[in-house]
Amino acid sequence: MNESMLKKSITKAITLWSFGLLSIAIVLVFAFPEVSAYYIGETRTAITAYMTWYFTLLATSALIFCVWLAFSRYGKIRLGGDNAKPEYSNFAWYSMLIACGEGVGLIFWGIAEPLLLFGDSKFAEPKSAEAISSSIEWSYFHWGIHAWAIYCIVAVVLAFSIHNCKKPLNFHNAVADLFPVSLRSPVSVTVEVIAIITTVLGLATSFGFAALQFNTGLNFAFGTEISVSFQVAFMVAIAGMTILSQRSGLNKGMRLISETNSWLSIVLLSVFFIFGPTIYIISLFFESVGSYFSSLFAMGLWNDSYSFIGGAGAWNESWMGLWTTFIWCWGAFSFAPFVAAFIAKVSRGRTIKEFLIGGIAGPSLIVMVWVVINGGTAIATDILVGGVVDATQANPAAGLFTTIEKFSSFEWISPILSLVAIVLIATFYITSLDGGTYSLSSMLHEEKEGKASKNAGYRYRIGLALMIATVAAVLLLAGGATVLASLQTGAMIAAVPFSVVVILGVVNLVRRLKLYESGLDTAFSENQLEAENSEGAPAYSLVRYD
Repeated sequence: MNESMLKKSITKAITLWSFGLLSIAIVLVFAFPEVSAYYIGETRTAITAYMTWYFTLLATSALIFCVWLAFSRYGKIRLGGDNAKPEYSNFAWYSMLIACGEGVGLIFWGIAEPLLLFGDSKFAEPKSAEAISSSIEWSYFHWGIHAWAIYCIVAVVLAFSIHNCKKPLNFHNAVADLFPVSLRSPVSVTVEVIAIITTVLGLATSFGFAALQFNTGLNFAFGTEISVSFQVAFMVAIAGMTILSQRSGLNKGMRLISETNSWLSIVLLSVFFIFGPTIYIISLFFESVGSYFSSLFAMGLWNDSYSFIGGAGAWNESWMGLWTTFIWCWGAFSFAPFVAAFIAKVSRGRTIKEFLIGGIAGPSLIVMVWVVINGGTAIATDILVGGVVDATQANPAAGLFTTIEKFSSFEWISPILSLVAIVLIATFYITSLDGGTYSLSSMLHEEKEGKASKNAGYRYRIGLALMIATVAAVLLLAGGATVLASLQTGAMIAAVPFSVVVILGVVNLVRRLKLYESGLDTAFSENQLEAENSEGAPAYSLVRYD
């Protein structure tokens, strides 16, 4: 079988297996929601009980590896070769990173998590001064440095693969040449199917919950009825706007919406900061940042070991099951395939050091500013006025809008700021869906140069956007938040095998960096495949892609 036929065969197998398994999973959840929820919940409990140590170690190891790689001799390597130039300004680059990486999650949990941890603190008396500090610090931890280290470690594996090894943008090309030739086809299919299933489940479930939050916002601001039909209409509208954005391409549509997100976020933060408890926020920021950095590695390796004495209970009885383990699996690893693929694509021209330090430090700083202003304002509002924590405990989507409604005595601020927040939810998810479908398209469809191929790729991305919206809408219509929660946990479960893919990718990256530094290339041509010896040891060309 020649190389072209082999690629087509692998792509066909990936498509059939991924969509076949996804269809089976969705049908089972749709047909048997209670039974599915039970077994998925039991699996989540098992992950919490037996793999919490694994994910905490993995997240901390990702951070250590990123720091080592950035400051090693490999940090000077430029993605795309020595003469490559960055395609986007720093503002556009950071805007796209935040919008795709944590947009919807951050606008939702950036205020809900501090409130929930403040109202029911594990580390201090609930609603005490100590509870304020711990709630902000753990929110930094879950959405800041460790989370972005996970994104960046996956992204640098892909970025080096596509920009320096000239491979297509997918996971199997970043991993497969680590294995003997005889195993590369099944490994390629397995790796890509895992990445695709993880991505689709993550995007579809977050789409459903974004619709719920959007509807909640309109209800608070304008009294709009909370209904499934309205939420489905939101999904249709977002899918349509995503398609328009894709038509404009990354350089126009995606960049424009991402920069709009950034400016609207600045407006939201500025209003909270200026009209809220300004001095308190400034004081809380320095206080919490100092505590966060002094405890960074202790928090990273904390497993709540005491709770496992005598065996762990159900996941929802465990603090780690509700927070850290859940967020690492769902919020980090299940989003990593599409977030990392998108980050890798837009980072050509940056050195590995610039990519890693900028990709971790920049977004993490933005996360900390976001959390302390939003979360700090919300907590202060609850202390002074009351009702914010109670509303958030009843419905986490209500945290942001309850704060907007109560934080200021100026009545004209609330409707304006509610509208800004509503638009942010929509535009943040457009960028997430845009980036996600772009990444999925790369996994399933290798685009080549030429207008015809680009049009075919665009049609492919349209199909993916509509498919994800349809999956989310059907599940919401079928069983509402209960069914969505089951698939959300399904995405968390899919993160377990994907974490193995990440480990393999890192091992192969180190191997490739050594070869690249020596002037060798790891790209396998048909002639190179034929030249490999009987033990499967690879032969390398002496081509340096600069």
